[in-house]
Amino acid sequence: HNEQLDGVITEILNYPEGDLRQKKLSADLHINSTYLSTVFLAQTGVRFVDYVNAVKLKRAAWLLINTQLGVAEIAGRLDYRDNSYFSKLFRAKYGVSPSIFRLPLSYDFQI
Repeated sequence: HNEQLDGVITEILNYPEGDLRQKKLSADLHINSTYLSTVFLAQTGVRFVDYVNAVKLKRAAWLLINTQLGVAEIAGRLDYRDNSYFSKLFRAKYGVSPSIFRLPLSYDFQI
């Protein structure tokens, strides 16, 4: 990895609830947005947007387990403006909805 890419990855990992749009990050770090996209994929093997979503969804999972924040509030904190889209991404990554993910493993569904 080059230093610029390390800075981008550090920013994403340290501030998953921040504004992680590619254009914003590239401007903040004085990197051309297209260059960032190309180098990110070439160096990591992952598209920029996919990496950001993976980090955000990992943070969402942590927030669901460790806080009482609602799903909509978590989606908003992570800059997902559409709760349905957030839930769709979460379900694709974890196999369950955010609400079900939050339930304890020992939860008894029987009445």
